[in-house]
Amino acid sequence: MPKCRRSAALALLATVAHAGAASPVDTPPTPDSSPVVDISGVRFSIFGATEWFSAADFSDVAGDLSVARLGAGLNVEFGLTDRLDASVSVTHEISFYDIRDNPTLSPLLDESTGSDADLSTSETAFTARLTWKLDDRWSIFLGGGGRFALEPGASWGKSFAPIGLAGATYVFNDRLVLGGGLAIADQLEDSVLVLPLIIVNWRITDRLTLSNGAGGLRRATWLQLSYAIDDNWVVYCEGGYAFRDFRLDSDGPTPDGVFRERRLPVGVGVLFNAGPNIKLGLRGGFAFGGNIEVTDSSGSRLFDQDLDGSAYLGFDVNLRF
Repeated sequence: MPKCRRSAALALLATVAHAGAASPVDTPPTPDSSPVVDISGVRFSIFGATEWFSAADFSDVAGDLSVARLGAGLNVEFGLTDRLDASVSVTHEISFYDIRDNPTLSPLLDESTGSDADLSTSETAFTARLTWKLDDRWSIFLGGGGRFALEPGASWGKSFAPIGLAGATYVFNDRLVLGGGLAIADQLEDSVLVLPLIIVNWRITDRLTLSNGAGGLRRATWLQLSYAIDDNWVVYCEGGYAFRDFRLDSDGPTPDGVFRERRLPVGVGVLFNAGPNIKLGLRGGFAFGGNIEVTDSSGSRLFDQDLDGSAYLGFDVNLRF
């Protein structure tokens, strides 16, 4: 399976990969001292986030690339019956790519410059899921959605990538939830993929928790190990495989092409309970290499280069009510 197809599917899967877990983890879990307030059976969560990746050199050609990113999202959860729950989420993010001193990639993205280029992109994603509790241990879930990922001026219709998924989770006890399933994903300039889905939420001790999933600006398969120092402070380490792809401007130098970014970020962070329903997070680390790829509208590669490692820094705000 080509790496771009497999990675792109994982990127879409990230938004709903933890759909069947008993307590989906958007950020490392904290003690129950910050309860979610239930309003008429409906629960809301909102996030805002920003992150910055420092300049990373291209491994085999001249130049470097840095990225700044902003994002926000809303998730709504509500019960339909005593055993059937539903949720709907919408997220939006904007990315700013800064390419310097690369005479090969820059002309593919920006006609106005020679070896330098600026690329801005946006992504709007939406997902919906149903979760049915069969009994006190088994639950099954069914969901789907999609995303529009594009540079300004690109075709919205050609920038849409859908996904569907289904699976089940099993609650072993109040400390361990495991699950699995299948995801079906369509990609920009790639065929439909069927991928396995794995879910884990393991409360190892009263303060130490291991979980996978993704939330905020985090992408694809993500693993977090968090430790609750007290009721207000949590520290954690995390890592994952991050992937993004975008449809390029229909009237640009690579009309209807696709820009792809891959990263391997590993880092640490701290989370602070600022109030009953608000959490503030600061995280940072190092992205161990990655890859930048540009294809034309038919999927033929025009640029494909690895990146050296670079540092990153992020800030998150989460509200639940």
